[in-house]
Amino acid sequence: MFGKQKQALQTSLSFRFLRWIIPLVTVSFVAFGVAGFFVTRASLVSFSQQSSTLLTDQTRVALVNWIHDQIYLAQSIAANPKVVHACLNPTDDKARAEARAYLQGIHDRYQYYENVPVGIRLPEGQSLTIDYEGQQKVVRNGGFFLDTVQGRTLGKASLDLNYVRAMFDGAPYYVSHVYPSLLRGNPLFVVAAPVKSDGRVIGYALVAPRMDYFTDLFLDKVKIGDSGYLMMFDENRQVVAHPDKRLILNDKEKEKVAQLTHRILDGADQSFFETYEDVEKLYVVSRLTKNTFDPPGAAAGSAHLMANDWYIVSGQPKSEIVRASTTQVYSYLGFSILLSVFLGALLYRHTTRTITQPLLELTRAAGEIVRSGDLTQKIDAHSNDEIGELSRTFNQMVDRLREMASSLRQSLASLVEAVTNLEATNADQRETITRQAAALQETQVTAQEIKQTSNMAAQKAEVVLKVASEADEIGRSGETSIEQTLTWLADIRTEASDISTKIGELGARTRQIGHITQSVRDLADQSNMLALNAAIEAVRSGEHGKGFGVVAREIRSLADQSIQATHRVSDVLDDTANAITSTIAISEKGAQKIDSGLTQVRTSGETLRRLSNIVRENSAAVRQIAAAVSQQDAGIAQIFGSVTELSKAVDDTVKRVETTDRATEAVKSVTAQVEGIIKEYRV
Repeated sequence: MFGKQKQALQTSLSFRFLRWIIPLVTVSFVAFGVAGFFVTRASLVSFSQQSSTLLTDQTRVALVNWIHDQIYLAQSIAANPKVVHACLNPTDDKARAEARAYLQGIHDRYQYYENVPVGIRLPEGQSLTIDYEGQQKVVRNGGFFLDTVQGRTLGKASLDLNYVRAMFDGAPYYVSHVYPSLLRGNPLFVVAAPVKSDGRVIGYALVAPRMDYFTDLFLDKVKIGDSGYLMMFDENRQVVAHPDKRLILNDKEKEKVAQLTHRILDGADQSFFETYEDVEKLYVVSRLTKNTFDPPGAAAGSAHLMANDWYIVSGQPKSEIVRASTTQVYSYLGFSILLSVFLGALLYRHTTRTITQPLLELTRAAGEIVRSGDLTQKIDAHSNDEIGELSRTFNQMVDRLREMASSLRQSLASLVEAVTNLEATNADQRETITRQAAALQETQVTAQEIKQTSNMAAQKAEVVLKVASEADEIGRSGETSIEQTLTWLADIRTEASDISTKIGELGARTRQIGHITQSVRDLADQSNMLALNAAIEAVRSGEHGKGFGVVAREIRSLADQSIQATHRVSDVLDDTANAITSTIAISEKGAQKIDSGLTQVRTSGETLRRLSNIVRENSAAVRQIAAAVSQQDAGIAQIFGSVTELSKAVDDTVKRVETTDRATEAVKSVTAQVEGIIKEYRV
């Protein structure tokens, strides 16, 4: 049984505690890790945004600086005397040759130029024919008359081109949009600068840097994370630079990135997440606006010196950004599980040592009390926590139970003694009342005889009244009868006094029984109070006090039965005392009437004596005697009725004494049961 209790305690405390605490700790760590994941992810996303913003901004600055270099170079070419001289003398082969050699030197120095041509400004409607290695090239207004690609672009360009119009309109320089090269189809743009003479625009110099050269250096070789990249768009949604070369300046393919370019051109967000080719990516945009290259102090609304806005965009898969936080979460999760197991083991050992073992000791002691009633059990309480307090309270409860058991044993001894005395008193009372009943029966017979004698005296008085002639004889007979009557009445008076005395003794016995019953009631009240206190202590003891609580309730039930029995005995004794008091009052009245009858009889005797002398002369005396005898008969009838009532009261008293005997037996039985229960406990 103790082994089952130990196993149950371990299952219900230590293991159940661990079943809750380990998941809770694990969930707490996991929740903290998940929260850290989201915080870390947000931080990583923010860091990636800042890094990408810095990268795109640096790329934009590099592009601006590079374009500024191209502007400076174009202006340097336009200001070169050889170029100016050639523009002034476009038909001079020597001037053109010197200028071409100069331009070729620049082209050879800077390999990223597609071409370094020079355009000519001609009067309205005129054209120029140039012989280039035996080929005649017609050059119109705004067309190239010098180039560095073996004359393949001579005569190209015209006033229809925006940069040509800008030069002839007096712009200090102009940056065109990106377009496919006429020679190789690769993306390029041109930077034009006017050639002037005496403040008049006589032509323009042009550099055509390859955009793929710049993108190869500053965009294509840049890697953001593992697979992130940079790309470039213009405001016409043309793809200027992209790792997928098929998209560059391809109107058919650019629809693949239409959703992305639309969002970029909307300009609502500098950074955003967008799905491209089923991959969610973080895009960061840096915009190179047209007014970047406007001269300082340019008037509002004036024409810009750059054809389009350009957008440098970085793209990086979101999964790469949060990969570090995911790895961190997995590591933290594994660490949290190991930490939870370690904490669970520590908590299990601590719980077993501080909770389970003390509770097992308490369970063993309580089981020993329930099984054998041994109230000498003690629990060693060394700790100051709730378990230690419970152990000390358990010891106090056992001490109280031991004291209560000892007190109940002493009370039961007194109760047994009182019940024994009550039985003896009830036996004496029953014997006394039996004798009183017999005496009353004899008195009733005597009263019946007196009643008959009184009737005879009345008849004789009538005879005396009718037969005056026999007055002497009847007077003598009456005197004799009077003497007998006095004797009988004296005997009746003596018997009535004895009856009154016996009934008084019966009242005293009844009061003694009442005192004994009160003692029994006090003992029952004390037992009830002890049982109530025991039940309260049992309830305070919880599960360990249930067994003793049942015993306390049984003792309390028996005490309640004892109280009820003593109440019934008290009621019977009160009725008996009232009846005895009534009987005593009736006996006293009967005695008074007997005394009065004796006086009357004596008076009648004296009268009869005188009547015997004067009966013949005075018949009135005979009538007085008859009246006196009639009154005597009435008094004797009253005495007879009183004796009859007293006999009935004694019979009732006998029945109530029998009820008291049954109540005493019930108290004795309850006492025996309580004594049997108390003997089960060893103190």
